[in-house]
Amino acid sequence: MSAVPPDRRPDVAPEAPPFPRTTPEAPRTPRLRAPLLLLLWGLLAVEGVGGLLIFFMRLAAGQTPGEALHVVAGALLTLVYAAYQWGHWRRVSPWRGRLDYALGLIAALSMAGALGTGLWLAWAWWQTRIVERSAEAVAYTPPVSAAHNIMSMLVLTFVGAHLAAVLLRDAAGGGGGGGGGGGAAPPPPAPPTTTPPPPHPTRAPGREVS
Repeated sequence: MSAVPPDRRPDVAPEAPPFPRTTPEAPRTPRLRAPLLLLLWGLLAVEGVGGLLIFFMRLAAGQTPGEALHVVAGALLTLVYAAYQWGHWRRVSPWRGRLDYALGLIAALSMAGALGTGLWLAWAWWQTRIVERSAEAVAYTPPVSAAHNIMSMLVLTFVGAHLAAVLLRDAAGGGGGGGGGGGAAPPPPAPPTTTPPPPHPTRAPGREVS
């Protein structure tokens, strides 16, 4: 009985590995855990809580607890936000006529207004507390202080709305592009390729293949 040598047997194509599971949300998860974004969220939380405390305590008791921390955290927030927004816009540009982009634009403008007026007020604090070393109440400019409070409320509102719109779009399968994450949807996986088996060996006339 003839036998086919092991090295002449037809090749059996290996089973194709399963396709990697890719979803539009997958690329966003590492970005939501990026150190720069986590630092931004932390500073924004400190500024939000501290700002609300100063706002209500100033109205109720004429005091501004945590004022120095609020000023220092605001200065750091300005630098961190500028670095984050630069990279964020380079990734999600150009502009698209979508709800998450509109909310993000309002949030960015509100943040710029809050930080700009905050730096104006911080200069008055610096002059009074650091330069003059005075314990008297800082003479903040009322219109600038009012604008800072209004812009801060808009930041808290529209940053949350922007993030919610991005996550809802992801949940609906809209893919990436804007928000705290984004990026284009991953391309479909390529079909598996198989190598056709070589032809079966043939027996020569009057000769046995051993």
